[in-house]
Amino acid sequence: MISFSSPWVLISTLVMFAALAALMQVRLATVLGFYQQEEYDSKRFWRAWLRLPLIDFRASLALVLTVIVHAYLGGKGIWALWLYSAFLIWLRAREAKINAAAKKKLNMTERAMRLYQLAAIFMLIAALPVLLSLSYIWVWLQLTPLAVMAANAALQPLQRRVNQRYMDEARARLADYPGKIIAITGSFGKTTTKHILGHALENLDSVFFSPGSINTVLGHTRHIRERLKPQDAYFIAEMGAYGPGSIQRLCDFIPPQMGIITSVGAAHYERFKSLETVAKAKAELGFSVLEHPDGQVYLHDSLQDYDVYQDMKRQAPERVHYCGPREGSDVRLTSVETTLDGTQITIERHGASETYAVALLGEHNADNLVLVVALLRDQGFAPELIDLALRAMPQIAHRLERRDLPGYTLLDDAYNSNPTGFSSALRALDALAKRTGGRRILVTPGMAELGAQHDEQHAKIGALVSKCADITLAVRPDRIQSLVDAATDQGCEVLPMASFAEARAWIESQAQPQDVILIENDLPDLLESRRFL
Repeated sequence: MISFSSPWVLISTLVMFAALAALMQVRLATVLGFYQQEEYDSKRFWRAWLRLPLIDFRASLALVLTVIVHAYLGGKGIWALWLYSAFLIWLRAREAKINAAAKKKLNMTERAMRLYQLAAIFMLIAALPVLLSLSYIWVWLQLTPLAVMAANAALQPLQRRVNQRYMDEARARLADYPGKIIAITGSFGKTTTKHILGHALENLDSVFFSPGSINTVLGHTRHIRERLKPQDAYFIAEMGAYGPGSIQRLCDFIPPQMGIITSVGAAHYERFKSLETVAKAKAELGFSVLEHPDGQVYLHDSLQDYDVYQDMKRQAPERVHYCGPREGSDVRLTSVETTLDGTQITIERHGASETYAVALLGEHNADNLVLVVALLRDQGFAPELIDLALRAMPQIAHRLERRDLPGYTLLDDAYNSNPTGFSSALRALDALAKRTGGRRILVTPGMAELGAQHDEQHAKIGALVSKCADITLAVRPDRIQSLVDAATDQGCEVLPMASFAEARAWIESQAQPQDVILIENDLPDLLESRRFL
């Protein structure tokens, strides 16, 4: 039991408790921010907790020193409590500053606020044993992640009711929606394809498509309730797969009449363990579309390599369309011309040749473009109108977006995290630097969610990096050692960077005129960070 032998001891202890409470106010926001990034999934958060790790170190170490000094000096050690309180206030300010600089900040939604408040109550209850011993504070400092997970578990029944009410409202709006629903999925390329199709339809008709990479039931629910209008002729829904059955659940919620499947690849491999499983998960969209009597499915022709898509084609040969460069595709990509200003494709459809262009860099966008054009042509839009609509499309933010900045040219591909897009971006870096005459500089933390293919895919990329980059700023190189080794072995200069902040500082001090700098992928804080609290 803490002994308050004098008023000064009591005051000092109360000040320390107030400082601890102030730290915990920010600490809860820190942990909740990571928890939100893991979509309130405690299993995924647990792995992130151990990986980061989200374990208090600084306040705990200072506490040990404080307890030792206070015990040794007895009543004369009050100054140690004051010093510890001052350290806690400094630590709170430091953590608040880190949170403010986070790439993905905590979005204090109604759900997040409920979690925050209940977790705070749990932490207050858990603080009661502190009255027995100052040493217990060490235990209490580690409890924040557990409090957040416990609050989420306790609020699950309420959250399910809230979610269900919102989902029912969205379903009712969809039931009355008179327009056509287009769904898009794929291991990669789905968000870019959605934006290409959406921007084209904005110029050809009226359309609603979700911003960014919204691709879950709850993500769509909010935008359907708040933004979908009956006068929208088309609704484009991006659909993400987090496991077998997840796309089917999305299709049950948003029944599509048309579907695009862009790819099957190593992205998110760690969730599925095999490409066949990925292929089957993505195919759920196609089979759902075919349940509609007029449903049309557009597949990139690389999907012919998987039995599930061959079965889909046999099931409805007139309504399933292969699109791409392979011989015999329903809509064949016959030529691709990539320039520093965009991509131009020529397709062959029903025996006729048609040419289209879009102001997007990267040869991989030809694959996205042919799928969009195939769907738009089947909707009855004339080739010249489609071409005009595509040419009017702006660049997509953070998806190989070219920006001419003072002193250098930036290729911002921060939202890409797949081998195909990475390779295409490297070739764009090489081509653009040859025109400017500057150095080719790559900034990357590598790719995520590759599972067992992590090292293999990064080694392949590393070999291409050595051909397309002069300098590589490897963010968190410990994550991508196979990329670093492959690039270094073949002559590329690789500089280790602890964070993107350090890489930005290097660019600001070292960039030269005519340099071209490629930002390839930008990991979320919970993957880039590696720090004790």
